[in-house]
Amino acid sequence: MTEAKKLVLTFKGSHGKSTSLTLAKFKEPVDPAKVKAAMTTIAQSKIFVTKEGHFKYMTPVSARIVATQTDAVDGVATEVSL
Repeated sequence: MTEAKKLVLTFKGSHGKSTSLTLAKFKEPVDPAKVKAAMTTIAQSKIFVTKEGHFKYMTPVSARIVATQTDAVDGVATEVSL
């Protein structure tokens, strides 16, 4: 059994759609103030754009840690989200 954690940062883009930035490596425990500050910096940088030219990460919406557990069953891997 293996467990992996990801930090998922969700933003609203300038095109009005939600989009996420997923980080596989991050420092734990997560400091909410630092995450909020990082998301604000990403949004203000306006360096990530869609192929249509819309800013991808315009407004910070939420941040969450997603843990995934992977178990081998008879040689076949199955994933269960926690």
